[in-house]
This record gives sequence, C-alpha cells and structure tokens, in this order.
Amino acid sequence: MQNYLILYVDMEFIVGAIGTGYGNPHIINTGGDILQWLYFFNDPHQHTVSFGKKYKKHYMDGEVNYYGKFLHSIENKDATFSLRHADYPLLEMLEVSGMLKMWKTEYGHTTQSALETIPTLLTFSSSISDLAKQNFVDYLKVKGFDINSYTIPLSELVLQKLLVEGEVNPVDGKSSLMIEATNATLHFTKLVYHDRYFLKDGDVKSIQGKGIDPRKRALCKFLVGEMNSLTGLLSTEEEKEEEIERLEPQAADWLKRIDAQSGNRPFIVRNLSFRRAKHITKDILVNKGNLESDTGRYLRYLIDEYNAFKDECCSNGIKYCCFVGNCFLSDRIREEFESIIGRENCFFFKTTDVADIISVYPRIDLQRYADEEGRIKAKAEAEAAKQQQEKDAQQKREEAKAKEAEAEKRKLEEERRKTEASSAYLRALDLDRQGNLADAAANMDNAVNLAPENLDYRKFADYLSEKIKKQKDTVALYKKYLSSGDKYFEKQEFEKALVEYGKAKEVDDNAEIRGKIIECNVGFKQQMKQKEKIEGLLIEIEDSLKSRNLFAAERKIGEVLSLDPKNTTAKKFSDNLHEIKNKIEKEKIQKLAELKKQLNDAMFAEDWKNALHIADEYLKIQEDDEIKLKKTLAQEKVTIPQKQNNPTPKKGKLKSPANGGGQNDDFFSDKPEQMYKPNRNSNDDFFSSDCNAKSTKQKQSSKGTNDDFDF
Repeated sequence: MQNYLILYVDMEFIVGAIGTGYGNPHIINTGGDILQWLYFFNDPHQHTVSFGKKYKKHYMDGEVNYYGKFLHSIENKDATFSLRHADYPLLEMLEVSGMLKMWKTEYGHTTQSALETIPTLLTFSSSISDLAKQNFVDYLKVKGFDINSYTIPLSELVLQKLLVEGEVNPVDGKSSLMIEATNATLHFTKLVYHDRYFLKDGDVKSIQGKGIDPRKRALCKFLVGEMNSLTGLLSTEEEKEEEIERLEPQAADWLKRIDAQSGNRPFIVRNLSFRRAKHITKDILVNKGNLESDTGRYLRYLIDEYNAFKDECCSNGIKYCCFVGNCFLSDRIREEFESIIGRENCFFFKTTDVADIISVYPRIDLQRYADEEGRIKAKAEAEAAKQQQEKDAQQKREEAKAKEAEAEKRKLEEERRKTEASSAYLRALDLDRQGNLADAAANMDNAVNLAPENLDYRKFADYLSEKIKKQKDTVALYKKYLSSGDKYFEKQEFEKALVEYGKAKEVDDNAEIRGKIIECNVGFKQQMKQKEKIEGLLIEIEDSLKSRNLFAAERKIGEVLSLDPKNTTAKKFSDNLHEIKNKIEKEKIQKLAELKKQLNDAMFAEDWKNALHIADEYLKIQEDDEIKLKKTLAQEKVTIPQKQNNPTPKKGKLKSPANGGGQNDDFFSDKPEQMYKPNRNSNDDFFSSDCNAKSTKQKQSSKGTNDDFDF
C-alpha cells in the first residue's frame, strides 16, 4: 500500500498527516501544535522567514514584515515579498520558511524512504477559491510533490470517516449536512449518500464572519460597537468584521475573567484600540447578563441559517449533521442541535480533529473525481482570465484617468506659470525703479522661463541686461580708481591718493568715496604737521650734535625715526652720532691712559700731592678700584707730618679694603726703601696702564658710555 502525504489547507493553517488508509496516521506536529499556521515573519536583520500562530497578532495589528491571509494573497501571482533585497513570489514563503522541508523530512522519516517526488493528497477549506487552489497545487508540483488528488472536499472526508468507522448507517439518496467553521466563515454543505460514498450535492452556502464561537462573537461585536460609538473610526460592516476577527484571539481570556466575576459584577476590558488608531485607547464595561443575551441571539441566528438551508436544499430531510470547528464546541450549541436533529445523528469535531479525518483520504476512489479536477482547472483559468480582464480594464481606466489628470495638470501648470511670470515681471519693474538691477534681472529671467512666448518679457529682460552691463563697466572703472587710491593711501602718498579718489568720485559720487577723500585730507594734514615737526627736530639734533649733547641728540633722532622710519637725514645724524661717540670713547681711553701714566710717574717721584690731584682727575672720568687704592695711599702720604722724614712703618702689609690685598702686597712692605723708592722693574705691572684693562672694560660695559664727557 502506497504512503501519502495528506494535507488539509485552510485560510489560516495547514494540517498534515502521513498515512496509507490503514492503521493510525502519523500526524505532523510543529512545536506541539498540529496546526501549521500560515502567518509569516520576514526578519529583515537575519534574512529569514518563519511561520507560526504567534505572528497572527502582529499581522492583525498591521506591523511591518508580518504576512497573513496567505491563501487569499496567492490568488494574485504577482504578489511578492522581499528577502535579502530581492523580490520573490509570495508562494516561496512555504519554501524559505522551512514548511516544505518539514513535510519532506517527516515523510522520509515516517516511511523510511527517500523519494524525489512525494505522493500527496490535498483537500481545501470551502473558503479557498479555485484560483488559489490551482496556484497552490501548481507550486507544490514544481517543488517535488506528486499531487494525486486535490478535489475531494473536507465534508466528504468527514462523513466517509464516520462510514468507515461504522458511526453512521446511511441510506442511498438520503441527505446529510456538514456545517464547517474552521475559520471566520461559516459554510453549509449538502451531501447525498450513493454507491458507498457521500457526494457533495449543490453549491456551498458561505456566510462571512459567522464562523466564530457565538459567545466570543457576541463579546467582540459588543466591544467593537462600543469602541466605535466612542471614536467613530469605522464606517462599514466590513471594517467592523475585520476588527471582530482581530479581537477574537483575545476573547477566550476575556471570557474566562468575565466568568470568574462574582455575581453579576461587570467586567472592564481595558485599553481597547482599533488597528488603524492604536494610540486611541478606551476602557469598555461588559455586563455578563447582556453578553449571555447576545450569545443566545447569535445562537438563534445559527439555527435560523440551518433551518433556511435545510428547507431550501434538503426537502427530504436530513439524516446526519456534522459540525467541524471549535466554533461548535460549546454545550449550548451541542444541546440546541441535538434537540433538533437527535443526539445520535449529530457529530461534533474540533479543528484539530481534521488531522485524523484526512487519514481516510487514501481509501477513496480517486478516479471518480478526475472530472472534478478538470472543472477546478477550468474554473481557475476562467477566474484568472476574469481577473486579468478586470486588471486590464482597471489599467485602461487608470490610464484614461491619468491622461485626464495629466491634461488638467498641464492646464493648471500653464495657468500657474503665467501667473508666476506676471508676478515676476511686476516685481522686476519695481526693483528696477529702486535701482536693484540684479534682482530685477533675476525676476525677468524667471518670467521669460515661465512664459517664453511673451515678447514683452524678453524685451524688458534685454533692456535690464544692457543696463547691468553699463553698470558693471562703471563699477569696474570706479573700483579701478578706488583701488589705485587705496594703494597710495596705504603708502601715505596722500596727494596721489587724492588724485585717484577724485577720478573715482567723478565716475560715481557716493558716500564711500566722499569718506575716503575726507580721510585722505585728514591724513595729508597730519602728514604735513608731522613733516614740520620732523624738520624742527632735525634742526635741534644738528644743534645738539654741535654742542656735543649726545644724549639729547640720540633721543630726538629716535623720535624722528619713530615718526618717519625712512628719514635719511635722521639716519645720517645717527651715523654721525655713533662716529662722535666712538671718537669720544677713543679720546677718553687715551686720556685715562695718560692720567694713569702721570699718576704712576708722580707716585714714583713721591710727588704725592700731584698724585692725589691726578687720581681725582682720573676718577672723575671713570671709577677704578686700583686708582682709588693709589689715591688712598697718596692721601695718607700727604697727611704725614713733614717733620717726620723717615718714620718707621709698622710691621705688616696694607691690604686694600677693595681687593683684600693680593698682587700688590709687596708695595706696602715694612721696608722704607721699597715704599718710597719702588723698584720700577719689579713693579712694572703695578704702574702699567694695562694692569686693570680687564677691570676697566668690565666697568665700561656695566656703566655704559659717558656720552656727556667733553674733553
């Protein structure tokens, strides 16, 4: 017996099983859930796609990268999604999410086989269109699934399973009914037993939005109605049904909490919002009594729909009635229908029971449905052609509408251009009167661009261009004279600067040039005063040099050069001053050397008064420790009483307080003959004019030059 992969495809999920028709099937379980939910998340960061019920809320809330309503979307073959910055057909989500791989892996593991193509049986929810079925089937065929059948509806499989298991004892020609609500749409299907099979008879009756549990629907419809009365956001019944479907997953939790309320205390559903305005939230008060009343009303509606379908399609009555979907699990529904049809003739199935129901698929004679496959293909092709026709017609309507809109747009654009051109022309006239030629020309350029056919605009634009050209020539000439005058002004050649500024003023008499002329006149006057002052200082310098008042001459030379750094006369006086200083310095050195020689000669001759006089002369010119020492010695000799001709000096050596003795200690020895008649050969260094040359140079360096010495 051949093994099959059996799939039930619903609007929101797929149920899978692997079986042969004998024994218990292997039900495909994904993470503990038999239902493989067709809600996808396209992770843009990881470049992956995954599926699962947990993504339903995100999709219903309109979040990005979340996909749902998969079987509705694939009706359009152009529907795509993006992955790694490339677009793929929406059906490829089955591949990239790993769902196809999971089916193949489960089949190979269960059957212990590795087939290139997997024998597959498909059954679809009554909510799915023929075009969506055909597109789904064609895709699986390309992906390695050998589709043996896809035409048998779930309603036939349900009754066939009951027949195989001996739960029913049908009679040929007798009608049975299946009420299906595995999604938000309610379906009524009539089946007739004939030749060991239950066959669908007539069309399926579908009622959108009524496939939700009556109690959940009563709660969600009340919440949506109350919320809309407060916000007014929903205007159509379709929008309200979408919000009811969006809130349905949360209804089970709300109902538990309502039932947990003691007595008839109301329950508050907090922070309720609609998908289109998540930021608007309201708290809605729910009364348990009203909820039960509404639930009864929706249950009554379900029974009325059942009776209407039965009366219309099942004139000979109903033998069996099957209910598939969690919508029918409440005791109230079970009790109502069992009381109408009979307990032994009612069969209730959960949505997850579908996984076991489809296991009977391989037992059915598939050849009997070959014509049905052709019918589905034909309907799918017709539906696709119809969609294409509608798409083409819509495209033509949109193209015609676009042409009309484009023509209207061109007309409006032409009027706008003319209006803007006129406004630009008027602004240009006003700017021209104000003398703002650049902005006037810019406005006229704009006007000409907007209305190139207007000759008046072109003429005025040419007039402005010529006027601007003349203005530019004038400005260039003005700038030329102004720049030349500025250069002379910087050099303080004010007379030349005034000439250039005068030319600029003739070209354009403005505040700027008048200010320049005033500034130049002020500079010229200051320059003349400075010239007069410099001439007076130069006369004073010449007089100071003649009188050898070098300090005054040097100060005034500096003053002149600070006023006129390039003054040649002052520079010549400065050179003369240095020459005079050098001459005086030479004379000074010669004078000091001569005095030192005279002093040494006087001391050698023991002419102490003359020596004292010479020492004073020397020290008036320049301080010198050696001369001071000699002066002190001469002073002592002069003050010694004349009657003491040869006094005996005390023992010891006279030390200069200035140098503490040293190299001249022998001069002050206690030998009289050495004191009064020093040996010139032995004391040449003492009387030498160069003995303190180093000291003299140091003092001259530290004290500076005695410029005021006049020998």
